[in-house]
Amino acid sequence: MEDRLIPLNAFIGLCVPDHLWPSPLAQVGYTLAGIEVPVGVDDRTVVFDVIAFRQSQNRVLGVEAKSGRNVETDQAQRYQSVQVDDVVRAASINVQQEGSRSLQTLYVCLADHLDRILVGLQNAGVDFPIVAVDNDAIRHAGGPFDDLDVQQVFDSPQVFVGAPPRYVAVDLESTDEEIDSLVLATLVEELSHARRLIETPVLTARAITHLPLYGTAARNQLERRVDQAAKRIAATDPDSFLYLPATATRHASTVEFVRSPEGLDPRGRTQSYQAVARAATGRPRRRHQLAGQQSLDELLAELEKVSQDSEEEE
Repeated sequence: MEDRLIPLNAFIGLCVPDHLWPSPLAQVGYTLAGIEVPVGVDDRTVVFDVIAFRQSQNRVLGVEAKSGRNVETDQAQRYQSVQVDDVVRAASINVQQEGSRSLQTLYVCLADHLDRILVGLQNAGVDFPIVAVDNDAIRHAGGPFDDLDVQQVFDSPQVFVGAPPRYVAVDLESTDEEIDSLVLATLVEELSHARRLIETPVLTARAITHLPLYGTAARNQLERRVDQAAKRIAATDPDSFLYLPATATRHASTVEFVRSPEGLDPRGRTQSYQAVARAATGRPRRRHQLAGQQSLDELLAELEKVSQDSEEEE
């Protein structure tokens, strides 16, 4: 996983129940409410990387996930001016409880950059809490949390093993190669289910975890990136994929599966899938795994096992 995606995925992991990664915010009632959500502030805009919401207390956490070491002073001061009702509207949060609402901005950073982030926030005149992601634990620094339950959660480090789950495998800064690899893995998985075709909006939803939580602008850009990736893959491997652009009667672009390895003798399926992966990328496969979704390598390995089992039964 790229370093710039570690803080983002680490925080999302805190809000999503997972027995392999600490999820203390989920345990006290926080759920994901938005990703890449723009909010208007004094005729300008700030974009929260993640928004989490605690329904029982109407508490909102707005997250700035920092992979770098520098704090933008103007951005930090705008976060200070954001109104909770504006965030609720921007993220389409369904508030069900009566009573007041609260918002607290939280910075999430890599532990190596914590000292610089602290100085940057001090220079901006704000006292936001910071969650620093180290190699084996997540620690609280900076200002206190308004939510006493969250403060208690981080009174001790949240220890973990390994990298955070890859909930966000790519983002708007990802290269075409990274997007292509993820889209190809999704197309191969669809091939394994003997699909005849897939519309690119559906392809995007299956490739990008939590797509409905993204702000409209980010969601539209991700859909365009996936659409372009599908077009490139089909052009590189026309024997397997046919890209059909949207028309007046076809409201969304579509990828048709020209042939599927599922129609082959089981002993040849794995080799055929591998050929699809090589032909569609023109380079060795790279691993981009989403939480709850098979990577291309894992899918091919599973198919290899099926092939071997079939041979042993004969």
